[in-house]
Amino acid sequence: MASGFLSWSVCNNFNVQVGHGKHFVGDGARSLLLSDNSFNYPFARLTGWFGANKNMQYTVMYTSFMNLTDGGVSTPVGTERLFQKKSGVFHHFTYRFLRTFEVSVFQGAIFEHADSTNRQNLNFWYYNPVMFTSLAKYGLKDTNNYMLGFTFRADLFRTASIYGQFVMDELGSGYHAKTGFQLGAKYFNAFTVKNLHLRVEYNKVNPYTYSHDDALQSWSHYNQALAHPLGAGFSEINGSLFYKFRDFFLYGSAFVANANVDTAIINAGQNIFMSNTSVNEGAGQAATLTTLDVHIGWMISYGSNLNLSVGYKSRKMEAGGNPQTTSLVYVALRTSLTNTNFDFF
Repeated sequence: MASGFLSWSVCNNFNVQVGHGKHFVGDGARSLLLSDNSFNYPFARLTGWFGANKNMQYTVMYTSFMNLTDGGVSTPVGTERLFQKKSGVFHHFTYRFLRTFEVSVFQGAIFEHADSTNRQNLNFWYYNPVMFTSLAKYGLKDTNNYMLGFTFRADLFRTASIYGQFVMDELGSGYHAKTGFQLGAKYFNAFTVKNLHLRVEYNKVNPYTYSHDDALQSWSHYNQALAHPLGAGFSEINGSLFYKFRDFFLYGSAFVANANVDTAIINAGQNIFMSNTSVNEGAGQAATLTTLDVHIGWMISYGSNLNLSVGYKSRKMEAGGNPQTTSLVYVALRTSLTNTNFDFF
């Protein structure tokens, strides 16, 4: 595993980055558009700032993803197996106004995966940096997996903010209603207590939202979801508390999620790696996932976020009347440089 990037500010209004890592779109603990849930990937990112006080930002990012399958490509004896490639392109425009409001529009696409020779046939529309033009060419229902999204944030009284997202793949009825939304709030220095920060967030995504007619075109990389780790077809509420006193801190988080998960005979739309065309409509199996994590720690180095902590974590998964609970007490010396998700059905 490796991560890092090279950055070049061509001028005060334009930046170029090339690297290997992951990205996150939004202001919440989750992102329904592009999150840091999946493994690292190669990327090239172009960012420009415009308007008064650079209140408008436009980003185009080109990525290289993989499916953990050879896609039918034969591997010569004695050589390393090749995985199937697929490329992504993301456009993101953000506008800040009245100093306290921010809205953005997002367009993403995963272009058709490599053929039987592991070659990708990318055309002009993949490299085109202008948002919505390639979408107008292909539409949301195409061999390429397109996604649209919107985000907002409003800062209130300098101590609180509300934020949200909306994601859309297809509009329609049944399993073609591929949409989801997020709504959350943050409270800083809560109740006038310095360094006490609270957050609460609700997410709901309809079944099949990130899947595709071709299962290999799902919104994924390395067999991990590029958006929410729970896939699709779920509702979730999560919250967190953070309090810091000098170099010591207390952190707690909890979430509860409900979904109808797929079974051996029913594709309920929760598993994004199953094809839309294999839909066997049904309610699936009702499942509830509950997690709790509480720890206290001491910050050793702020530059690397190196800290020593002791905590308690529990995870309860209940499906089909069969609850499974895992609990542990842990002591950790860690840098906490990246987010790690263990929230999945």
